[in-house]
Amino acid sequence: MPLLELLHQRPVRFVVEAQAEPAMLMRVISPFVRRDLDPDHVKSHRAGSTMRVDMRVKQMPPEMIHIVEGSLRQIAGVIRVTVELQ
Repeated sequence: MPLLELLHQRPVRFVVEAQAEPAMLMRVISPFVRRDLDPDHVKSHRAGSTMRVDMRVKQMPPEMIHIVEGSLRQIAGVIRVTVELQ
């Protein structure tokens, strides 16, 4: 990857609150996989009928942030998506 592209990438944290359903974790990770992005950190926690998934990407192209966020929001069962630029 060219140095200029690396300089413009930034760390991002995505927090997804969703209904705890079979395969929900796989569906939440899939927007990253489809775009060749590997989260550096994934942590999930189930609390009753909901789950929270915390994902961090150390170097993410800025133009991908809104695309991934939009894809996460469209997943059936997702309640809330929070994006934090680190």
